[in-house]
Amino acid sequence: MDLSDEEQVLAAANRHVDDARRRIGALTQHLERYPAGGPPAAEGEALLGLLQQGLEAMLAHRDAVEREVKRLRDAERSSSS
Repeated sequence: MDLSDEEQVLAAANRHVDDARRRIGALTQHLERYPAGGPPAAEGEALLGLLQQGLEAMLAHRDAVEREVKRLRDAERSSSS
């Protein structure tokens, strides 16, 4: 992929991370209304754990794309010098 493609992937990755963080925040606020240990809270906490794992994977992917964008930008600068 070229730099433009990678920048688009990075923009999408950033949107996905932001969306995941919003969903996690909303679910966390929702769970605060339930007593600890109750069935809705237990199911919500399990879902929250899955969302957090997904966010960690998204962050790792975004970091890899950021590194590739930086590499491509550096290569572009070197070739134009």
